[in-house]
Amino acid sequence: MAYKARFSAIAEGDLFEVIGELVRFYLSTPKNFKSALRKALSNTRHNPYMYKVSPYDSSYRQFAVSDYIVLYKVIEISKNNGYVEIYRILHGSRNIEQILG
Repeated sequence: MAYKARFSAIAEGDLFEVIGELVRFYLSTPKNFKSALRKALSNTRHNPYMYKVSPYDSSYRQFAVSDYIVLYKVIEISKNNGYVEIYRILHGSRNIEQILG
C-alpha cells in the first residue's frame, strides 16, 4: 500500500519560491523540476525508507531533486500505513543546518 504525501505549509512556500527562481532560466525548467519531484515522491510513497537519513538532522530523511534537497519525515499510523510529510525544499548551497536550527 502506498503512503500518502503531504506538504507542510513551509514546504509549499519553498516549492513556490523554487518555481519562481527556476522560471527565470528557461520556461521548461520548472516543469522539469516538478516532474522530477513527482517521480521522487512516487518512489517515496511506495518505499518511504529508501532515501537516507539526513546528515543535517537525523529526524528527517532526504532526497535530491536537481540542486535542491527535499527533507521529509515518515509518519507511521500502523504497519505499512501512514504518510510522508515533506517539511522543506531547500537549495543545496544554503546553510541547511542553520535553517533547520
